[in-house]
Amino acid sequence: MDKRAASRRKESKVEVEKTEATRKGLLLASRWLSNPRTPVWARRHTPRGWAPALTDPATHGWTAADLNDAIDAWSKATRMAPAPKHPIAFIRWLMKQQDLAFAPHVLVQIAADQEKAERDRQAAAFEAERGRYAAAAAEDSPGRQAARFVARRAADSARIRKTQASARENETSPVWITHLSDRGKR
Repeated sequence: MDKRAASRRKESKVEVEKTEATRKGLLLASRWLSNPRTPVWARRHTPRGWAPALTDPATHGWTAADLNDAIDAWSKATRMAPAPKHPIAFIRWLMKQQDLAFAPHVLVQIAADQEKAERDRQAAAFEAERGRYAAAAAEDSPGRQAARFVARRAADSARIRKTQASARENETSPVWITHLSDRGKR
């Protein structure tokens, strides 16, 4: 009998990727099960049991909050509290209903970015329109004269208020008088 060493095949790229995906699924499962929002029925299985079902969402960057959000969205849409007899099968089915490329936290971020862009666009349009109105009026127009009058009056009243506040403060604070000439004589 020939004595040979055991074959040492290198793992194929597919096997390495599968192992990496399973590892990500295991990590997602453990984080999901430790999340306080996770349903009680999900805790019937261990992270190792959940790992194969969560490999696809994990490779697409889903988080524990995303899984809970997907369950909540399904619950609101169907108006049913999820209480599956087979939780892993239910999550597999639910994940097939989702667009895994767009996790809920990514969609929220996209919506926030779009809202911010819209607000910035509206602010820029408002500033441009205000600039057009300001440039449209002549230098000696009644509107500009009224604006100058209001601005002068506001500045005058602010100056008067400041002076009155300073006077009130000076009335209430004690005044210490020292005579320097007495010091030098002693």
